Amino acid sequence: MKLSSILVRNFILYSTTAALFGTAVYLFIGGIMIQGFYLLMLLNLFLMFLLKRLWIPLGLLVFISFLIISGTVGLIQGTDSIPRLAKEFLGISMSAFYFCCFFRTIDFNLEQAFRLYARMAYWVAVLGLILFPIRLIFFGDYRLRSILTEPSMFAITCIPALYYYADRWQRHGVHGRRVVVLLVAFILAGSSNGFLAVLLGLSIFLMRYRRAKFLLPVLLFVFGSAFYTLFSDVTLRINDSLRVVQELDLTHTNLSTWALFSNVFVAQQVLQEHPWLGNGLGSHGKSYEKYIGDVQGFDDFSGTKAEGLNAEDANSLGTRVLSDMGFLGGALVIWFIWRYRPRTDTESDVMSKAIWLYFFLKLLRGGQYFSNEQYFFIGFYILNQVIVRKAQILNSARERVRKPGWALGARQQLHVIGGGVRA
Repeated sequence: MKLSSILVRNFILYSTTAALFGTAVYLFIGGIMIQGFYLLMLLNLFLMFLLKRLWIPLGLLVFISFLIISGTVGLIQGTDSIPRLAKEFLGISMSAFYFCCFFRTIDFNLEQAFRLYARMAYWVAVLGLILFPIRLIFFGDYRLRSILTEPSMFAITCIPALYYYADRWQRHGVHGRRVVVLLVAFILAGSSNGFLAVLLGLSIFLMRYRRAKFLLPVLLFVFGSAFYTLFSDVTLRINDSLRVVQELDLTHTNLSTWALFSNVFVAQQVLQEHPWLGNGLGSHGKSYEKYIGDVQGFDDFSGTKAEGLNAEDANSLGTRVLSDMGFLGGALVIWFIWRYRPRTDTESDVMSKAIWLYFFLKLLRGGQYFSNEQYFFIGFYILNQVIVRKAQILNSARERVRKPGWALGARQQLHVIGGGVRA
């Protein structure tokens, strides 16, 4: 590879990884506010074109076809609209295509990309700790969010890095300082969803030890109780959420609980009418307008900014998928996570397990279909298992060829896959 090509490749690698944390970066062009990452995608796609690294895998075409079917069903039902569908379809397709090309450009060096992401997440946490006292003193902002838009986005984007470094610390005694820094940053962020992800990560982490399995419920109770007691915002949200689940009434709830459960109730109404395919890709905002008036407790928020809080993204990707794509969409999400699940404790599979925590938080809290980091993690999760399985096939074929009397067919198979394990 020529020096110029290497420099371009490295620019794409570093700029893309840095942009995973750039949700707060917007540019005004011609009076229109555009997120900086979209402009970076266009630039990098042009560079990838010059490098002849554009790539549309078959799986992406299948995924896009499903999106088209979902939107078409919504339009036929009259529950979706062309502008809403077009916005989500273009955003999802563009982001997914970009990261397919990105991984091909870096020659599917997944571990290098993830390590770089984790290192940047650490420095984002360091910057957050530096900014925290400044924002607290001058702006009264008592929750850490670093350079991201809100504390929950900090938790969603950085949770895989925390798990990865905790694993490296436990196995090899390295990166202990990074674990402490990220953990302190998570505590100061005060995100209830982030803390749930930490508890889930702790559960996954300890399940590898037989004796620790018996201590796990006790540890979860102790840490959960401490977090519940120390953070008044978390106490309020948990109390309100439990009350809403029991009474199915959102009267006098806090904004966070209102945003989550009002959208859950809207999705519930959608599923009663169109359970299998939902109302179509991008339709949740329209469904919200139709059903929000039927939610108990709506009068408390009617006419305020909270009335349409998270109306477009449902406050939760899990809720939005069910509303837009029905039980079929929800089943496909579960199938995807199970189908490409990590099966070993190699470093790359530990990275995939770290991404489990991202999926958990994303389905619980982040309702955007194409946030900056989303298809980086999805692409890694898929390609990691594809590469691992191709490597296993290659090694198996080589071992069988070494055995006497092995048929020519095996040698032909080895020849076919021997060119490498690229996806």
